[in-house]
Amino acid sequence: GDYPIAYLSLALVGPCATVPQISAAVSAPSTDTSGPHGARFLRSPSLCDNRPDRRALLLAMEVPRSPNLAAAADMPPAPLQYATVKIEPGILPTPPPFARVKTEPREDQQAPMTQKKRRTEPEPRHRQYAMQLDEAPAYYPTAAEFEKPLEYLARIRPEAEKYGICRIVPPPQWQPSCALNEATFKFGTRLQRTHQLFNRLPPPERFLLGLSEHLATEDQDLSSMPTIAGIELDLYELSRQVRLHGGLQDVILRNKWARIADDMRLPRCPKREDRLQLFYYKYLLSWDMLSPQERAKYEADAMLEYFEDTPEFGYPSGKSFTLPQFQRHADEFKAAWFRGTNVDTLTPERIEDEYWKIVEDGNRYVCVNYGSDIDSTVNGSGFPTARDDPYSRFAWNLNVLPGLPQSILKHISGISGISMPWLYIGMVFSSFCWHVEDNFLYSINYMHFGASKTWYGVPGESAPMMERAFRKVLPQEVERRPTLLHDLVTTINPMKLKEHGVPVYRLVQRAGEFVITFPRAYHAGFSHGFNCGEAVNFASADWLPFGACATKVYRRQHRPVSLDQEQLLLSTAVQETDVEILRWVYPELLALRQREIDLRRQLIRKGVFKEMQQDDLAAILPPTEDDKLCAGGAFAGLAAMTAPQAVVASSRPSASAMMMMRLRPTTKHQTCAICNRICHVSIIAVLSPAPTTDPSLPSLHVKQLLCLECAIEDMTTPVADLVLVVRVALEDVDRIVEQVYSQVCFLPPIERRIVCDQDLPLDDPPQLVPV
Repeated sequence: GDYPIAYLSLALVGPCATVPQISAAVSAPSTDTSGPHGARFLRSPSLCDNRPDRRALLLAMEVPRSPNLAAAADMPPAPLQYATVKIEPGILPTPPPFARVKTEPREDQQAPMTQKKRRTEPEPRHRQYAMQLDEAPAYYPTAAEFEKPLEYLARIRPEAEKYGICRIVPPPQWQPSCALNEATFKFGTRLQRTHQLFNRLPPPERFLLGLSEHLATEDQDLSSMPTIAGIELDLYELSRQVRLHGGLQDVILRNKWARIADDMRLPRCPKREDRLQLFYYKYLLSWDMLSPQERAKYEADAMLEYFEDTPEFGYPSGKSFTLPQFQRHADEFKAAWFRGTNVDTLTPERIEDEYWKIVEDGNRYVCVNYGSDIDSTVNGSGFPTARDDPYSRFAWNLNVLPGLPQSILKHISGISGISMPWLYIGMVFSSFCWHVEDNFLYSINYMHFGASKTWYGVPGESAPMMERAFRKVLPQEVERRPTLLHDLVTTINPMKLKEHGVPVYRLVQRAGEFVITFPRAYHAGFSHGFNCGEAVNFASADWLPFGACATKVYRRQHRPVSLDQEQLLLSTAVQETDVEILRWVYPELLALRQREIDLRRQLIRKGVFKEMQQDDLAAILPPTEDDKLCAGGAFAGLAAMTAPQAVVASSRPSASAMMMMRLRPTTKHQTCAICNRICHVSIIAVLSPAPTTDPSLPSLHVKQLLCLECAIEDMTTPVADLVLVVRVALEDVDRIVEQVYSQVCFLPPIERRIVCDQDLPLDDPPQLVPV
């Protein structure tokens, strides 16, 4: 009773210590005193008064590993219940085609795991974070309409694209099984700190900055957070809970660690309370002994360092899981977070309220795992790919859809994450933040199994308004990081966007349903629990104007692109036979040709008179690792593979065959060193004499490659060093334009006036001197 509480807590690190043992350990005259379980207390004069030296208190203590404080053993995995998503006849209503249907909550199609009975609490009468948003449309295609997805989407597009997103509920006959192998499928995760998705420095983060600054003086490191049951421990909340429960002395004497763990919503696991107590002593004991003024000084110093060198926010790597392990982890976290509630009765609205409370308030440290961007070509697809499975050839299989006859992505090489699907394994609060698809493409997302997701969408025509609102809501963040809106790490409450005039719509996706996002439509959302989805991009012909717009926007922002717009346009013009697709190709082809002529004329006015062919440039460029791999490595035999052919109804290859056709090395792109634009038709090479006298080596050296616009704007490079590299001759472009012109102008007179309103403008291209 006469000793400071620091001594009591120190002695109790040995969890079986008694009060007499503690007193004996503290008052013993020897320098080296052994406590229970071998804990030694190295006495010093500073520990003998009522104002103990805190640094000596922690550094003087040596605690061996105690069996009672060992890491919690993993529980055996529960059986996974997701093998088949069944849509029983009669569950889905059959409204007229394309009728808009209000989204109604219904039970998830995944069978819930067996759980103990929990106390139920009434739903809140008023939603604090109510989303007063209009619902995005839901469509119920018939079995006949469902056979041709891109034709069906073209029919609903005039209405659905006004919302940015829409939901497709397949007919009852659609019942594919999930092809993921539960025994062998293992995936990595990312750690998402939900409380930081809007405000980067909420109270828990400011607390951790000050705590880290203090622990550094104690030779301790907080670079990685402690975990309990695989969940990062909220040290800010732990410190607060100890104070709320009467302070450390009362917590220890009344053994309140279990109550604190429950109040912190930590999943139950072996040795949970022991680990919680150990982490408090290791990280928070000395901090809580500081005066408020000392803690405030540590936080102020840490904040100053933070703003001087602001770290880039992102999602660090997390643990790897199998599906059963991740389901157990996700279910335990959800049950602990919604303690006292039967999680099977939680509505999407209740979870939505909790999600936005975490995001906007930021008072709780919440970290969840998210298995995102899992490459299906490496880890396997959730859709069947075996030839004997009829679903492997069905058009809504996301391995097949990008190569359908109405898709123009069939004309280029496969790109992982764009024309090859990615998998997404989520848990409650797993988020995908506001973003648009690469190159403003369409996307389609299918949920194989699990809990539902909430989606928000903004129409593509409102994208500039969305970007202005984003800059107004987060001006400082956007100033520090101009690419913030494109990094998928920031979310904003849709109601804040509505306050700035942005139209936002909402939907809830359930297992067995598709969600479509339209070109340049911003979208975001989060999961309600353990689930698995798969997504891929596609491009029908009406996307081409959006692709041209994306090229201009990306160049202005110096953003790398993953899709060569010029190559796709020329390949489609050469290989496509569908007149309806060529109607969209023709005006973009004319714009491409005229832009190339205009830029070459500007180069001549600047003084660039030399040109060379792509083969000559390739001879002086040093070989890359990819070149060596394709020349003699694993892909040497695939180098001659042609682009995948359109999938026709009479002869559809299986999904695995489609994937193999797209798995080939792509043509080597040449990008601008300044704006990252992919240059397919022509590029500027900055040349200089090679620093060698060896006649067997090239006499010229390539300093860098620039797109034509950046070369025109560049005022520092000598004009004499600039050489135009012709990758596609303008004569070839002229022949392609004439070929497409001859096909689209055989349309009926009304359509002809739309497409061919004027004569073909074939300006004479400027002539340059070959190098």
